[in-house]
Amino acid sequence: MIPKHGWLPRDLSLKDSWLEKHPDNPLQQDLPTRFEEFTLGFDVATTLGAGYALDAACGFEPGIHIFPYLLSEAGYEVEALDKEPKHMDMPSDPRVTRKLQDIADLSQYADNEFPLVVCISVLEHVQHAKREVIVDELFRVARDAVLITTDDLQPKLLAQWATDRGWQAGEYDDADSAQRTKPPVSYLIAIP
Repeated sequence: MIPKHGWLPRDLSLKDSWLEKHPDNPLQQDLPTRFEEFTLGFDVATTLGAGYALDAACGFEPGIHIFPYLLSEAGYEVEALDKEPKHMDMPSDPRVTRKLQDIADLSQYADNEFPLVVCISVLEHVQHAKREVIVDELFRVARDAVLITTDDLQPKLLAQWATDRGWQAGEYDDADSAQRTKPPVSYLIAIP
């Protein structure tokens, strides 16, 4: 796995994708960058190989918050956490365990418990003062890789957070502004 951080490039093949052929799909309408974020996450997951993953603040809308199911399809056993009670009503999957949990406190999990930790488009919904507490917990429970995406923080700050915690953030991958998702989404793939 190659660590890196930067701006997420727009997937120009979307015009031929299923999402483009189904413009009423809520993933395309409500969250226009989620396709690229989920594709990046799926690529990271399949590069690592199957195992145990934590999806931090996984969401609660069945047509939109599908990443735990993508991890399951990739062969992962998934701990899917969210503090929103509606998330417990999501469709079941035998490889996905849902828990009602604030990701600022992951004390029930051991250090390095999860080979993969993902946090997709969550930090922009969190109070600034709580963000580093969450990041501390994500890196503490991760063993092999952490993926974070957000539309609210610069990639270099994400990289700094990783290196401050002893992880590698790799090289800066700068998609020029014309190639970036809209809105621009920064990402970090960190390894120990």
